[in-house]
Amino acid sequence: MCGLLGLITPDGSARTHEARVLGAMGCQRHRGPDEVGTWVDGDMAFGFNRLSIIDISHSHQPLRWGPPEQPDRYALVFNGEIYNYVELRAELTALGATFATEGDTEAIVAGYHQWGQDVVHRLRGMFAFLIWDTQEKTVFGARDPFGIKPLFVTRLADGAVAFSSEKKALLEMLGGNAAAGGVDPASLQHYLTLQYVPEPETIHASIRRLESGSYATVRPGSAPSVTRYFSPQFSVRPFTDATRQKRYDEIADVLSDSVAKHMRADVTVGSFLSGGIDSATIVALMAAGGGRPGRCHRVLLLPAPRRGHGPARPRRRRAARGRRHRPRLRRHGRVRQRHRHRA
Repeated sequence: MCGLLGLITPDGSARTHEARVLGAMGCQRHRGPDEVGTWVDGDMAFGFNRLSIIDISHSHQPLRWGPPEQPDRYALVFNGEIYNYVELRAELTALGATFATEGDTEAIVAGYHQWGQDVVHRLRGMFAFLIWDTQEKTVFGARDPFGIKPLFVTRLADGAVAFSSEKKALLEMLGGNAAAGGVDPASLQHYLTLQYVPEPETIHASIRRLESGSYATVRPGSAPSVTRYFSPQFSVRPFTDATRQKRYDEIADVLSDSVAKHMRADVTVGSFLSGGIDSATIVALMAAGGGRPGRCHRVLLLPAPRRGHGPARPRRRRAARGRRHRPRLRRHGRVRQRHRHRA
């Protein structure tokens, strides 16, 4: 989890807003405790709070990239992880791209240079990013198909457009709740009825979300232009005795490949084991093909009067074989106390 922030000004005054960006970044420091970075030119200001997962010693953000003839054409901030970045880098290298790091961040911006907006169709992962093209004076931002990573957007009083991973950062830039238009009555009604606010709205009237599976382009002085690039399709496929084993094999292959890709990291990869069939399957696949020990955690809240909250059942133990299995016992009061401390 990282935190990004971007501000595109209508009048080329971005450099005068650097302190404002730094102040807003304090509202998302919990998203990225490892590094803090900023980058500013006349029209665009970027801020980034980094949690390092891949290419820890490099891939610092905001990141600059460009082709050999324009080495600093693009600036990028990116929250998430691209699981097929190794394959993308190999494909882009064959097309003439060069890389200065070993991470997944450069694969996004190099792919954007090569394929334009269609790069989103080639990214396999969870992501929210902003790319500033210094030549075209355009911001391109996108969210992953299922909206795992957040991206909020607002228009400031001076016409500037601001994006952030945290709504609190945008509230800081707007000047508080009143300046954000207060509570949106329709969103409040949705929340009280549904227990959530549907995209693209938020509880605040002037702050919106870039919808999942969508990208946006912005030029200085203009509002974001949003395009949906992904809509889930669930086609009906016959399931017969003749195709049963084939479907089982397909599911197993997809799960194995997904777990293997998710384990690409330069830090220890762990798992939370609840004992359900989903987490048990994932941990078993990690143990079978991970190639490194990793850690498996199970948190038990005490007192635990309900069935299934006692010692690990056989399914859990079998799934955790090959993992360092560490049950954690926590009483409800201690959990609340630790949560307050970390917040």
